[in-house]
Amino acid sequence: MFWGLNPHTLKPYALAEKMREERRDEEMWRMGLYINRATLASTENVLAGKKASITYYEKPLLALAKEERDAEIVLSEDEQMQQVNALFTSLNVLAVNSKLSKEQA
Repeated sequence: MFWGLNPHTLKPYALAEKMREERRDEEMWRMGLYINRATLASTENVLAGKKASITYYEKPLLALAKEERDAEIVLSEDEQMQQVNALFTSLNVLAVNSKLSKEQA
């Protein structure tokens, strides 16, 4: 069956394998971050004792990143209105500048 397939039908399988390799590479890179942080934290803890400033992550990196994203997204209604008003103000300034430049030309 495999030998009867043409290259066009094999393209999705090649793409899936490439995606698997990229995901594995990213997992290994992330594992290196965890190992690096653990090594730094333990070494500083041995050398500096209670004065150590480097600690190991309290949560997984993806959980920390998600918390940061969620914190940025949560805006009060007043903050949302301020952003909308700032957008409209900048659009009005652009419109006025465009009109003035056309009048001068």
